[in-house]
Amino acid sequence: MDAQQFGRSLMGATKLANSICHELFWENITHDPRSYHIRFCVGPSRENGLLQEIFAISNSGQLPLYSPILITVAKKFIDLSIKAVIDKVLSKKDSNNAVDRIHELAMAHNEFAKQVHEGHMRDKAWLQRMITTMTRENRASVRQLPDPVGKTVNHMQIGDASAATVIDEPAAEVLRSPDTLSLGDKEEYVVRIHGVFKTNGACRVES
Repeated sequence: MDAQQFGRSLMGATKLANSICHELFWENITHDPRSYHIRFCVGPSRENGLLQEIFAISNSGQLPLYSPILITVAKKFIDLSIKAVIDKVLSKKDSNNAVDRIHELAMAHNEFAKQVHEGHMRDKAWLQRMITTMTRENRASVRQLPDPVGKTVNHMQIGDASAATVIDEPAAEVLRSPDTLSLGDKEEYVVRIHGVFKTNGACRVES
């Protein structure tokens, strides 16, 4: 993997995580790092691997006191919100699944649903608007996120298996695009390829 591409990807991931964390704890969606009281930092790489851990660190200079229920559900909320934002950019047909799981998370933790956003977490329409706003604010970060995919790696995974977001080459192209694109369903074609330019990979395809 190209180190520079990997670094840009990690920057995008931490910026997106910072924004989502700020929304969870302060009920404010922003991409301005000056607002953040918690910063996500990348830990050292593990030996012989590319599994990267990101840690939340308080940088406000004050003793942080948060409701225990927010701490309990924060990891899952952040994982699901990242998945919801990426699905929103990809315009995936099942993009509501992540929102449904955030709603289920809130309903399963009644105290969380009551404390956060004055109970708005119980309202799916409110959750949809939150994800839409979060997607708009973090579009630049999402473009950075898949930087190595399709260039030096085949795919990347964000989060653990229970709520993992897997970005493959087609998804990466949509996420990186400055234009509004959507990720369609996978289709299989039998084609004939007439020559390939080694310099840029261009070719003529006959179906």
